[in-house]
Order: sequence, then structure tokens, then C-alpha cells
Amino acid sequence: MERLKRAAIEAMKQSLGAYLPYVRDPVGFDEAVDITGDFDFMLIAREGEGAEPLDQVLGGVEKGRVALWVGPAGGFTDDEMTMLAERGAIAFTLGPRRLKSETAAIASLAIIQHILLS
Repeated sequence: MERLKRAAIEAMKQSLGAYLPYVRDPVGFDEAVDITGDFDFMLIAREGEGAEPLDQVLGGVEKGRVALWVGPAGGFTDDEMTMLAERGAIAFTLGPRRLKSETAAIASLAIIQHILLS
């Protein structure tokens, strides 16, 4: 945890960020869903059909706190997707190419930041 906290401090300094992100201790899936329920928007990265492109999902959205869910390799289970959808999460796609989880998270954050902070 100390390593992650130091990384957050360094990233804030490097990006000239105005605030230090809070680094929380790891939690289980159910608790994470509860925690992100207080956010203004919950988004789920999803492969395949049934999800709109991220820029369309965010079209017309005002600034706010965004909870971004990017699943492990193979994606979320059906039960996990259902639980997130019941909490108001919206599925989106980054396009037809399959990305690694780490890459999908970075790409999603870049798009979200561009749309909501422009």
C-alpha cells in the first residue's frame, strides 16, 4: 500500500494535479460495488455487442465523480454485470479490438478526462 500511495503522490506531482487521489486498501467485489454506489456515474468497460461507444455514453453528461469498472481478462461474470447494472452502471465499448485490462483502463480514463474536462 505504501508503494501505491507513493506512486499516487508522484503521479500528482508529475501531472501538476490539483489534488491527491485517495488510495484505499483492497476490498472485495461486493464492497467495491457499495463504495462506488455514491458516485455520479458508474461505467463498465465491456467487449462485444450490447454496449455503445464511450463517447456516446458520455454525450451530454455533466462533470461529476465517475466510477470506472474494467474487468479482469475474460470480463466480468454475468452475476457481476447484473449487480453493477442494478446499481445504475452503464456498459460501454472502446471499439472492436480486444484490449488488455490495463490498456482498457488507461484508454477509458483518457477518453473520460478529455470529454468531461474539456
